[in-house]
Amino acid sequence: MKLYMHPMSGNSRKVKHLLDHLDLPHEVHVVNLMAGEQRAPAHLALNPNGRVPVLVRDGEALWESNAILRAIAAQHAPALLGERPELVDQWLFWQAVHLGPAMSALNQARTLKPMLTGAPPSQAAIDEATAAIDAQAAILDAALADGRPFICGDLSIADFALGAMCDNTPMSGYTFEGFPHAQAWLARVVALEGWRAFPALR
Repeated sequence: MKLYMHPMSGNSRKVKHLLDHLDLPHEVHVVNLMAGEQRAPAHLALNPNGRVPVLVRDGEALWESNAILRAIAAQHAPALLGERPELVDQWLFWQAVHLGPAMSALNQARTLKPMLTGAPPSQAAIDEATAAIDAQAAILDAALADGRPFICGDLSIADFALGAMCDNTPMSGYTFEGFPHAQAWLARVVALEGWRAFPALR
């Protein structure tokens, strides 16, 4: 398997963490997003959206990070799809539609735009994005308030999808302060072997 990714991409890291957690042999190709390699013809031939990650296995390219998680789990660790796969899917979709964009907006405002433009971060943009994450963090915290160790009870690919979005404090500056159940859950996720094998941006 070959994984096309970038370490600053939460969507990339979720796949990398799962591959490492399962100890699956794979080759990593870092796509230089800052240089625009994701828009090069060679990469567009793998993913017409011009994004990362892409997983190539058996000569076939698979894109969309949560689809990649599902494919890896289906082949190598079906238990990570959950006893009730619809609940795992619920959190995968929630991450993609709600939590992920909110985190991305904060990363952009605090780190990426200043890095690319040289301009200071916009406090208004940071405040707006932080408020959006707070709303999602409250949902996550409430779901974990019953003491479950992971978001669907047992460990699932949903924890990899959510965890990779949340475990980027140096980029976003967001620490889930005031959301103790989410903080405790994230601590359990980042203690997994897949996170120790490929440390995130902490």
